[in-house]
Amino acid sequence: MGAVKTPDLYRCAVSGAGVTDIAPPSRCPSFLHALREEIGDKAFFAAFKNVLDDHRFKHITTLAVIDAVNRASGKDYTEWFYRYVAGTEWPEQRKKTK
Repeated sequence: MGAVKTPDLYRCAVSGAGVTDIAPPSRCPSFLHALREEIGDKAFFAAFKNVLDDHRFKHITTLAVIDAVNRASGKDYTEWFYRYVAGTEWPEQRKKTK
């Protein structure tokens, strides 16, 4: 048994190029939007700022993003990531109400 292949969320988050071997490129914006709704603006932006600061000029793995989200939110979102990024489910989009 080889190493577990994880999707490259950095590529998804920064370039919008998507995770072609795991999920269609069109899933990235929906995933990131749903993640932001799930954990809130403060934790979302803190997580990505931290992961980018911690990995300046280095490759950012999915596990690093998951760890940053978990630390910023104070909850474990590992299963949430894999359900939507590596799985077949699409994140539910909440409708904004005025």
